[in-house]
Amino acid sequence: MMHVTDCHAAYGDRYARTAGPEPTGAGSTFLMEGVRTMSGRLIARLSGTATALATAVVLVAATGATPAQAVSIGDFTGYAGYVKQAYDAYQKFFGGALTLDQATTQIENAITAAKSEILNEIDAVQAADVQACARSAVIEVADIRVLSPDNRQAFAAATTSCVTLAQADVNAFSDLHAVDSVGFALNTVGPIALFARTYAGESTVLLKSTLVSAEQSTINRLTPHCFGTPLWGDTEPGAASVEVQLQCTAFNGTSGFDSVFIKLKRGQPLPPLNYSYAIEQAMTATSYPVAEAALPLLAG
Repeated sequence: MMHVTDCHAAYGDRYARTAGPEPTGAGSTFLMEGVRTMSGRLIARLSGTATALATAVVLVAATGATPAQAVSIGDFTGYAGYVKQAYDAYQKFFGGALTLDQATTQIENAITAAKSEILNEIDAVQAADVQACARSAVIEVADIRVLSPDNRQAFAAATTSCVTLAQADVNAFSDLHAVDSVGFALNTVGPIALFARTYAGESTVLLKSTLVSAEQSTINRLTPHCFGTPLWGDTEPGAASVEVQLQCTAFNGTSGFDSVFIKLKRGQPLPPLNYSYAIEQAMTATSYPVAEAALPLLAG
């Protein structure tokens, strides 16, 4: 008899999600054609649009090697690199490590280095108003130093409104693909709004709390469905432990895998398990890890 445990057992409501269909079709980031256990029989093959990084981490899990540390947003370039550099610049300015001019230069350089990736994410946003205001923010921030006081206030108001629109959409959309796309827009305009309000001489306290709330909502809405399956067929007679395959499946059909050995007898329910590595794999190409990595930068 197969025993399955939901993430709720380990993490509470944050990781609870109704089971969805298994990933099928070429559009999935990983398409599981077989699952290899740590004891060794059938290797998991990955097909579709998996990145080299995603392939590497899945193979590490499949072969039983020690899982890597959770990937930080600071390990990425492109869009994720922009988000890290932009929030980091504001955090350092707020903490006195950078002047406003130095922090502005850092965010400008981050935008320049990843402009095409940023605009690609904006173009994919499934909310026209958020898409428009996020693109406008990326364009206008280049002139933030030379704006008149009135225009600085107008820019601060526009970018703040964009953040609140994104926050509302993250909570309101029923389509999780749309939530994901707005999550990217949120972290495009978020750091720009912080700088815009600073240049306008306005408080950023409520904006930061709004961003934190929106990041948490993004994480909660996109949290994948996770479960564990004891591989009794691979267990030697009399063995003291059984291998449990851990699987998390994201809203887009992408699955992440891991496995652990635990002491368990047939018929017993699974204890709380750590799905963080499988979650990381499943959510690699979404705004979920961006939101997770942005939270400590906003809280600092």
